[in-house]
Amino acid sequence: MSDMQILKVLSVDDLLDELRAREAKAGPTARDVPLETSENLHEFDDESIANVLKENQKVIYGTDDRVDVFQLPAGPNLDDVDSVVALFDSSDITDNGNGTSTLRTQNFGTARNLCAGERFRNQPTGAFCSGFLVASNIIATAGHCATNAESVINIRFVFGFRMRNATTAETIINNGEIYRGVTIIGRQQVANGADWALVRVDRPVTNHRIVRIRRTGKIGDTQAVHVIGHPSGLPTKFAGGAAVRNNQPNAFFVANLDTYGGNSGSPVFNSSTHEVEGILVRGETDFVSQGNCSVSLVCPTTGCRGEDCTRTTEFSPLLPLAAQGEFYTTDGGNISLLKQHAGWRKSWSLIIPGNFGGSSRTDLLFYDPSTGQGEFYTTDGGNISLLKQHAGWRKSWSLIIPGNFGGSSRTDLLFYDPSTGQGEFYTTDGGNISLLKQHAGWRKSWSLIIPGNFGGSSRTDLLFYDPLA
Repeated sequence: MSDMQILKVLSVDDLLDELRAREAKAGPTARDVPLETSENLHEFDDESIANVLKENQKVIYGTDDRVDVFQLPAGPNLDDVDSVVALFDSSDITDNGNGTSTLRTQNFGTARNLCAGERFRNQPTGAFCSGFLVASNIIATAGHCATNAESVINIRFVFGFRMRNATTAETIINNGEIYRGVTIIGRQQVANGADWALVRVDRPVTNHRIVRIRRTGKIGDTQAVHVIGHPSGLPTKFAGGAAVRNNQPNAFFVANLDTYGGNSGSPVFNSSTHEVEGILVRGETDFVSQGNCSVSLVCPTTGCRGEDCTRTTEFSPLLPLAAQGEFYTTDGGNISLLKQHAGWRKSWSLIIPGNFGGSSRTDLLFYDPSTGQGEFYTTDGGNISLLKQHAGWRKSWSLIIPGNFGGSSRTDLLFYDPSTGQGEFYTTDGGNISLLKQHAGWRKSWSLIIPGNFGGSSRTDLLFYDPLA
C-alpha cells in the first residue's frame, strides 16, 4: 500500500483526531480528554493529512454550499435575506458624521491565519453573531450572543453587511440600518438544550421583512432547510443543500448545515414554506491546522454530529401574533387556494389593488395608519415581493381609491382624509408616488368613494356616499 493510500483508507474521524491531537501538543486546547497522536502517521505532515481529510469529506459527504447573497436570483430565498442582521459591538462601529457609519473589520484570511485557496479568504470579517427580525422592534438571536441586560445595550444590529459583488463588501452602512439593543424581552441558554434571546431595539424597523416563524408543532423529519447569516463574521451568506437529521429533542433539532462561528443566531428556514423553524446555536469545529496555517472543514452530511437549531416554538409565545393573507383563484364562482401567507402585519387597514410596477399581474398597496407607512408589492402566483416602502405618510387616510385619474398606464390613487376634509390625487410609477392634485374643503362625512366609468370618458369617475346627509 502506498503512503497516501494509508491516509485515504482512514476514516474522517481518525484523520480529524490526528490533527486535533497535533494541535493540542502545539498549544492549549479546550478538549476535556486530550487525544494522542498516532505512531503510524508520524511520517505525514499536517498538510497531507488535511488535504486527504477535506477530499474524503467532499467525496463522501458533499461540499460547502455557502454563497454570497448577491449571487441569489430574485425569489423567496433572496426575500428571506431581508430579515437578517449582523451583530456588532458598538465599539466596532464609527459614526462618519454624514448619516453613515463604518464597520470595523479585518481581513478574514489574516485574522484566521488561513491557508491560500480558502473560500472567502479576502473578505472582511467583523460580526460576532447573527440575528433576524421577528417583530417590528424585536430581533431574535442565540442566547449566548445576548447574555444580559448590561451587555445588550452595547450590541448594534446591522442590516446590509454583505458583498455588493465578488470583490466589494458593504462596510459603510446608512445609520438608518443600524439599531441599538435596548432590553432583553426573554432569554434561555441551556447546555445541550434551548439557546435563544429576544432583544427589543431602539425603534421600529420599517423597511425590512418580519419573518414568519413556526408557532406550533415541529418541522418534518428530513425536511430540507437553509440558513442565512454571518459565518465567521463574514458578510451575509446563504447556505442550502441541508436537511433535518435528528428531530427527536424537544427544544431543538439537528441539521447538516454549512455553518461556522458567527452563524450563531442565524435563522434556519424551512426551504419549502420559507417559515423560520429554528435558530442556529451549536455546531461543529470550523477550522483545523495545516502546518503554519489553517483550513476550514466541510461538515459531513451524515458524519459529523450536525448543527443544533433551537426551535422557534421555544420563544414564540413571547411574540405578538401576526395576521394572515390567502390568495385564491376563481372559476365560475368557485375558489381554490393559491397561496397562504402568515406573519403579515396586523395593523394594515387598507389593501389596494392596481398596476404599480408595470407587470401583467396585479400589484398591491398595503397601508398602515398606526405607523403612517405604505408598502407596494408585486405579486406572482400568490407570492409577493416588496417593490417600494414609504414612511411618513399621513395616519388619518380612511380611503385610498385606485383609478385612472392622470391618464398614464399605471394606476393612480386618490387619498381621502375625513378628519380634515382633504383629498389628494397621486400618480404612481414603480412604487413611487407623485402629487397630481390636492383638494381641501371636502365633506368630512363621506364613508365610501366608488370608482367606475359613469360618464363614458377614458378616465375613472367617482361616486361619493355620505350616510349622514
